[in-house]
Amino acid sequence: MALAAITPSVSPDEKGESLHPDESQWLLVPITRLYDLGITVATSALLQPHIGAASFIVNPQSAKSIGIQSGDMLKVNGLEAKAVLDETVPASVILVPRSMGTPITRPVVFKMNVA
Repeated sequence: MALAAITPSVSPDEKGESLHPDESQWLLVPITRLYDLGITVATSALLQPHIGAASFIVNPQSAKSIGIQSGDMLKVNGLEAKAVLDETVPASVILVPRSMGTPITRPVVFKMNVA
């Protein structure tokens, strides 16, 4: 089981400057799920069974390059969740579902340290 510690390095400025990670960095991008831990869904007994588990969605080839496999645990800003491999995710990008316990509100460039 791989555990990757991820530390923030760069975030976009207020001028709308784009993020350009280099070879040693990753772009963490928050995404929205229909069913999450937000107050509207989490408090509904009817919708709770549809809430998935927290996960980090990674390109399979990028994950392989640093030794991460599907189901391995990643740690981002204190939240541990399983890696889910998805070929539709661009290389060196990690998709992070919002409202699942991860304190990410906008895309951020991160340097990943494999522990």
